[in-house]
Amino acid sequence: MKKRIISVMLAAAMILPVAGCGGKKNNVGSGDFENAPVVRFAVMNSYEKALGASGDNALDNPYIRYIYEQTGVRVEPVFLSTNESEASQQLAVKRAGGEQIDLILDWDIRQAYMQAGLTIKLNDLLDEYKDKIPNILNNIPDEAWNGLSKRGEIWGIPGRYTLPNPDIKYVFFRKDWMDKLNLKMPENTDELGEVMRAFTEDDPDGNGVKDTYAFVHNGDNTVNSLMLLFGCNSWNETYENGRFENGVMTDRARKAFAVLRKWDKAGYINHDGIADSKAHDALISSNRAGMVIGSPAKLLQYQNALHDNGFVDAEWVLCDKQIKSSVDGIFWGYAMAGKNHASATSITSMAKDYDSIFKLLNWAYSKEGTFFLSYGLEGKEYNMVDGKPVRDANYVKDKSYLRMFNFGKSYNDYYEELAYETYGDGEFAHKYVDEVVNNYDFYIGKPSSVAIKFDYPDLKEFTDYPDWRKGVSTNMMKFVVGDLDPADDATWNKYIEDCNSYGVRKLLDAALKAYNEDTERPDKIDLEEYFK
Repeated sequence: MKKRIISVMLAAAMILPVAGCGGKKNNVGSGDFENAPVVRFAVMNSYEKALGASGDNALDNPYIRYIYEQTGVRVEPVFLSTNESEASQQLAVKRAGGEQIDLILDWDIRQAYMQAGLTIKLNDLLDEYKDKIPNILNNIPDEAWNGLSKRGEIWGIPGRYTLPNPDIKYVFFRKDWMDKLNLKMPENTDELGEVMRAFTEDDPDGNGVKDTYAFVHNGDNTVNSLMLLFGCNSWNETYENGRFENGVMTDRARKAFAVLRKWDKAGYINHDGIADSKAHDALISSNRAGMVIGSPAKLLQYQNALHDNGFVDAEWVLCDKQIKSSVDGIFWGYAMAGKNHASATSITSMAKDYDSIFKLLNWAYSKEGTFFLSYGLEGKEYNMVDGKPVRDANYVKDKSYLRMFNFGKSYNDYYEELAYETYGDGEFAHKYVDEVVNNYDFYIGKPSSVAIKFDYPDLKEFTDYPDWRKGVSTNMMKFVVGDLDPADDATWNKYIEDCNSYGVRKLLDAALKAYNEDTERPDKIDLEEYFK
């Protein structure tokens, strides 16, 4: 298991520069770019717009040239569909055709490759290359490796977001609306319902027209976000009464659906553009929504859009209370404890040139590599001002495709500074950093479940039932925006039956059996104690 290589890890936190490294060149790649060794990485293509706006070539551009200059390695993206199923099919076709793909970066397609046995375990390679990859071994903490170690084997090199952190949905309210209506921050779902009623019915925008919503739909993401406040999560399993259960197939979820259905019928949630992200964003930016569950970065965009649209007094504020279910005091917020696997680099079974791969990845965890992967290129994503990198917000928004190169990403000791730079060095950013980043304990509600899809990728049930989560999401939406009544026993039983038709019960039972039989788990724990 990973103990073979952890002995060489110094667990030394890397100290990053505050300026200048983004432009540093060490002339490693001073030879023939065209004939340099190539490392090809598969990535879901959400970068075409930025590529078009910048006018850059996807296979030869300043970013790729900069990486080559630092490493002597030429990287080449393999663009895939942003749809998980389509991306997996495209990968299968490329592999069948003999196309070389060395690295897998996206979580969804990495899952498919793991389940098909197409990514390799890294223990032996990390041990073999330990003298050549000091940045990887020294600058990634043990807890991050824990999240990518299953059954004593390491399945990927941890990335930026694999450190333990609160996996919660941040709840924001329109502060100006709260102040106008003399509302206090809700502490439970009953109080949240009253805020939602006021945002919908009490004319918070002052135009004399009932045209506002408390919350606006973005498909099943909306329902998932609200369900978290009731202690339910369709993307994670809980352990109840000796079995794994999907978070939205429990009695708690049934009660939560009843409340969401009531809010929906009362008009607190919109129905126009229900699954259209553009319509969702437009409603928020046009002064028609009072509550958002999401990331601070997105909220800053909404706030700027509101100001640009003439709503100069619009102001968002992070909820300083943890909203809990009024039924049982539960909410779904937890410390990940090293189990966030979304950010990692996996090496495929097709890869051959390990020298170039590890040269590239070791640089990604160096001071220079971390700076580049955090800030980009000087004159594009940022400019130096008074010795500090200052982001060019317009370039980052419209032209930057730096995130395409997300192997490695950054492990750093100045996460706070990056957060300030990302969200703006104003009051909004400081509230985010001070209240969220530095106050993890506030958000710890209960532990996460075992991430069974990653922990046990070889279960045949994943192959037998590839769309099980999609089936659950489709069914649960019917309670909130359809005519299904969760209080009706026959309706609820049919819902459970439909969800299980996607293989949920068989998969969860198989996962629990595998968990209990896995005596090599480095973090094996007693389930009864874990889920108390």
